[in-house]
Amino acid sequence: MPSNRVRNLQRRILRTFSRAWLICGIGALIMGCGFGVYRSLWLSRSFSAIGTIDSVSEVVDQQNSGINYAPTFTFSAADGKEYTVTSGVASNPPDFEVGEHVRVRYLPNHPKSAEIDSFWQLWLVSVVCGGLGAVFTTAGYLLFRYERRRFPTSFEPTHSF
Repeated sequence: MPSNRVRNLQRRILRTFSRAWLICGIGALIMGCGFGVYRSLWLSRSFSAIGTIDSVSEVVDQQNSGINYAPTFTFSAADGKEYTVTSGVASNPPDFEVGEHVRVRYLPNHPKSAEIDSFWQLWLVSVVCGGLGAVFTTAGYLLFRYERRRFPTSFEPTHSF
């Protein structure tokens, strides 16, 4: 049986990790929901157009020392002007081919903010934040429950009256 010092240290470590993971997880869930609400509002105000993929640019992935591909597309907005935009979402292998026609969403007062109307192009940030939030919240909750079961809190009075 471990000594009281070791048990107290184990309890503090479990308490710290469970709370930290819960806080990070709930924060990521809130961010994912916030990005989802923002994207929903953005989509409700956006216009639709048909665009064409002009090129697929190589984007260096610093973390994995690899290369991803970001599509550059051109579309005509309601004001009659043509706009060229490079997507902020890159992938490997490329999701789009040069010459491919794609549906585009854009804000009429800011056409340079256009996005390709596909699930991952529009919802990637919300899905990643929400997914990480769910994983961290679940892990934090399970650690919290384990800590409570392994180290039950005693409610015995420390003073006599």
